[in-house]
Amino acid sequence: MSGGSSRFLVCSLAPAVQPIIRVPHYFQGIVQGCHYVYLSLYWDSITDYLPFIAFQLVIAYMTEMLLCWYRGRPWNVGFGPFPIIGSINLLFWFKPEFFYWQVILVIFAYCAKEFIRWDRDGRSTHIFNPSAIALAVAALILLSTERTTMTAGINYVLAYEVPPNFFEFMFIFGLLVQLFFSTTLITFGAVLAFSIIYYGSILALGQPLLFFIFHINVFLGLNLLATDPATSPRSSGGKLLFGLTWGTAIWLCYILLVWLEVPSYFDKILTVPLVNLMVPLFERAGRHAQRLSFRYDRVLHITLYVVLFLLILPKLKTYDYSKGHYLARRIPDIVSPQGWKSLRLHREKKRFCDNYPRACEPWGFVEEFRHYGDFRKPPKQ
Repeated sequence: MSGGSSRFLVCSLAPAVQPIIRVPHYFQGIVQGCHYVYLSLYWDSITDYLPFIAFQLVIAYMTEMLLCWYRGRPWNVGFGPFPIIGSINLLFWFKPEFFYWQVILVIFAYCAKEFIRWDRDGRSTHIFNPSAIALAVAALILLSTERTTMTAGINYVLAYEVPPNFFEFMFIFGLLVQLFFSTTLITFGAVLAFSIIYYGSILALGQPLLFFIFHINVFLGLNLLATDPATSPRSSGGKLLFGLTWGTAIWLCYILLVWLEVPSYFDKILTVPLVNLMVPLFERAGRHAQRLSFRYDRVLHITLYVVLFLLILPKLKTYDYSKGHYLARRIPDIVSPQGWKSLRLHREKKRFCDNYPRACEPWGFVEEFRHYGDFRKPPKQ
C-alpha cells in the first residue's frame, strides 16, 4: 500500500469533527445566563456553584462527542450543551457532596436524546426534552426513595422569590425567546390554564382552590423548559393544546404531591415527559382545529399573552399564605408561613420591600436597582 493510500485510510477512520453554530442553542444559553446573573445578585450560592456548572458543561461536550462517534456520525461542535445544562441547573441541584449524581443526570439526558427517538414527519427525532426527561427520572427516584434532601430543595425554589421583579424579568426574556422561535402559544396556553383554574374556582366556589395562580419557579419552567421546538408541536393549535394540557397537568401534579406529603416543587418537572409523549395527538388535533389565520398570527399570539400576563401580574406578586382557599382543609399544609419566613433571604427581602415598596410593586426595576445597595445592609438595631 502506498504512503498516500495509508494516509487516506487513516483520515477516513479518524473521528470527524464539524463545527456548527445554531442560533437556538447560543440564544437560549444567553437567556439562561441572564437568569443566573439576576438571581446571583440576591443569592450567593449561584456564584459558589458556577464551577460545578462549568464541569457539567465539560461532561456534556464529552458525552455528546462519544455518542456521535459511537453512532458513526461527525461530532457537530457548537453551543448545544449550554441550554441543556442551563435548564437542568436552573431547576435542580444536587448538593456538592452528591455532585456525582448531577454528572449522571447530564449523561442520562444525552443518552435519552440519542436513543429514545421516533419518526416525526418522516424524520428521526428525540421524543423527550433532554433536560426534562433527566430531571423527571431523577425526581421519581428521589421521591420513591425519600432522598429529596440530597438536592438543594426548597431553599433553591424559595430563592427565586427573592429578586423583587423576577416575574417581569422572566416575562421579558421569555418574550425574546418566543419572538425568535414561535413558542408563545405554549406558554400562553399554560398560563391561561392556571388562570382559568384560579379565577374559575373563585366564581364557582367563592374562593380560589389554592392561594396562588402559580409559583415563580413554575413560571421559569413555562418559559425555559417545555418550549423546546424539537419536542413540542409545530402547528398553532397543537401548541395551544400542549400548553393548556401542561398547565393543567402541573396543577394536578402539585395537588397530588401535596396530598402525598412529599415536596411539591417537582410538579413542572414530572409533567413535561407526559406532554412530550402526547405531541402527535396535539399535532393531529391542531391541524383540524379551526383558527384565525392571517398574515400576522404571531403578533396576535404575543398580544394575547402580554395582555393576560399584565392582567394577572399584580396577583402573581402578592401571594396570600392564609388558609383562605378551598383546599386548605382537604389537603395537608402546603408550606407554613413560618417556614417561608425562616429563610434569611426572605427576611431581607421583606425589610427591603417595607423600606422601598415601589421596588417590589409590578415593574419596579428602577427603584429596585436604585436602592439595591441597601438590600444586604444589616437591619438597624
